[in-house]
Amino acid sequence: MSPRSPEDATFGVGRFAFVLIAAGLAAAGLSGCLQDEDPNTFHVEGRAPSSPPRPVTGAYGYPSEPPVLDSLALKDFVEKFPGRVVLLDFWASWCSRCREEMPRVVELQSELQSSGFQVISCNLDETSKWTTETVPFLKSVSANFPCVSVPRTAKSPLRGWLDPNWTYALPGRFVIGADGVVLARLTESASIEQVRAEVEKAIGGAGTEPSIAARGKSGMEMRAKLIECSTGKVTSFPALFSSSSNSGELGTKVAEAVGGKVTNRTRRISILPVGSSGKSPAAGVLSEAVADSMIARLRKLGYMDIMEPAESRQVMENKQLSTAAVEFDPSVVAGNFSADYVVACWMSGNVAGATASAEPGSRRAKP
Repeated sequence: MSPRSPEDATFGVGRFAFVLIAAGLAAAGLSGCLQDEDPNTFHVEGRAPSSPPRPVTGAYGYPSEPPVLDSLALKDFVEKFPGRVVLLDFWASWCSRCREEMPRVVELQSELQSSGFQVISCNLDETSKWTTETVPFLKSVSANFPCVSVPRTAKSPLRGWLDPNWTYALPGRFVIGADGVVLARLTESASIEQVRAEVEKAIGGAGTEPSIAARGKSGMEMRAKLIECSTGKVTSFPALFSSSSNSGELGTKVAEAVGGKVTNRTRRISILPVGSSGKSPAAGVLSEAVADSMIARLRKLGYMDIMEPAESRQVMENKQLSTAAVEFDPSVVAGNFSADYVVACWMSGNVAGATASAEPGSRRAKP
């Protein structure tokens, strides 16, 4: 059965071109997705509707309203992950191959996050489907990365940025290097294995300096953001690194970065609990040690009005906020904290092999 509205499936490809493309893909044994006439997310390629995925709690906290980003806003969002290789994964829930391969994308994020990698999921469903179909599907595969909604009006600027030859067939995946350059263009003909190979190649880097992957395996990495509570304005600091035997150095480096931005020492600063890629009790102890070092260093720099992680956690619970929600949209802290600034940090790398060192003067420092 030929789809009634092929232009919707390829974001503007004509009917005749669509038929040729679909026939070519079928002949080549490829499985790029083209939208069916029925707008029901789970009614795909002429088959009868299937049941929506069962409600499963996912690994990422998605907002109740779809975060709609055009091309410029998406570029800005990519820049919020400085020093990291980013995979833009364009998909829609009517694309069967996109759905089938999503668990592999989740695996990529889980396995390579500590090596300096980040997935940004770019959804092309109608925004009206966000809470009823898009997010439930993401939760059903325990998605562990942010997802944004991309409007169709963004198609021309996106193609100009990512790939002038992209026909908007799905899935469409683009690897962005740590310097913001598009390194690989992986459209519907590329397998998920090719995607992984290109991502690992990008993470490996080049030159004489240790790559992000190498530093992540042998030591610790910290990403930190400073959020102004009154406006929601965000400052994202470059990735910070330390050896596994001196994890407290990460907290010290974050404190010094904050000191470079907040010149008024009387401002109140809230320190959120430090997020970690590790789930063991040892990872929790390590996160607390890094936070203690950060606080000790801030006090040495003259900041005395500090809301510590335990108090900040209580505020987050009362406001029904999560660390994942703050990572996805830092502006959610605006108006929710009785502080001037919020510091949010995420730690990854060799968490299991790290020791909980501390800044001199912190509670954990040895006398």
